[in-house]
Amino acid sequence: MIRNIVHDVIFLGRKSEAATKDDLPVVQDLLDTLKANRMTCVGMAANMIGSLKRIIVVHTDRGDEIFINPVIEKKADPFEAEEGCLSLVGTRKTTRYRKIQVFYQDRRFRKHRQTFTGWTAQIIQHDVTTWTASSYRKDACRTSAGRRVSHEGFCHRARSLLFFNLKSFANH
Repeated sequence: MIRNIVHDVIFLGRKSEAATKDDLPVVQDLLDTLKANRMTCVGMAANMIGSLKRIIVVHTDRGDEIFINPVIEKKADPFEAEEGCLSLVGTRKTTRYRKIQVFYQDRRFRKHRQTFTGWTAQIIQHDVTTWTASSYRKDACRTSAGRRVSHEGFCHRARSLLFFNLKSFANH
């Protein structure tokens, strides 16, 4: 089912919990919602659709990939990026890594450890930080220019944002 994108900073600032097999309907809702937002979104975390579970979906060259309870274990080759999010107004500067190793479970809860590079690594990092509460508390009301944005302001403009600033990655 396609779900609405959450813009409530208080909700987004809450920490997500480990997902279980009971949360599999959230996986399908994430896939449906990502597909419905394909023009402006390349990845989503469960809290963006109202579920405080550690689940992300990422659109890659292989299609939509599911990561349940992902943990970034290793990072290499940092770079500065500027990213936006469907749940927030504006873009934010952040440090990402060109190569990461992720431990995660698939929708059958089989365990995987995989290395990702480039664009896919950046998307995964963004989505994993989406459900760690501190990133929203710190960044929710600031644009990359450092200006404060009201809650109403980002709710009104959030739907028109690109999920990622393609230029930030293309330049690296």
